[in-house]
Amino acid sequence: MKIFNLIVMAFLMVATPVFAAPANDEKTPIDLIKRYLELFNAENASEIQNIFDFPNVRMLDGNIEIQANREQPIIDFATLKQSGWRYSKINELKLISEGPKSAMVELGFSRFNQKDVQIFRGKSIYTLTKRNGYWQIRSIYVDQAVPALAAFLSPVPKD
Repeated sequence: MKIFNLIVMAFLMVATPVFAAPANDEKTPIDLIKRYLELFNAENASEIQNIFDFPNVRMLDGNIEIQANREQPIIDFATLKQSGWRYSKINELKLISEGPKSAMVELGFSRFNQKDVQIFRGKSIYTLTKRNGYWQIRSIYVDQAVPALAAFLSPVPKD
């Protein structure tokens, strides 16, 4: 019985990293931002939560919000849709800096409505951290007013 237990424990020690690998196991910071936009367009709130590192900081049009609670949704898609948003597209994606455990990425993006009409074009900067071997979004910086900005700010409870 002891040998069986040792074999099972050895298997779990080797296999656990494979089974526990996060959905955002992208290899580069650019890959992570591309994956984030795919999940954003799919309105996949639960997977988006896994892409963010907490506490998370958002600086949007001069407003700073810190979200420490991983259980609180990062994005309120209902509010976002009220602005007419249906999907977003990458216009340009640029790696600003990358170290072993942190990176910065600039994302130029457009938002479109259900008629495929562009309703917004802007840029944002993402600060990423690498923990346990994978990248996560630690902060977002947008220097201008974005339609449905409340979709990113309203979910954060004030302590």
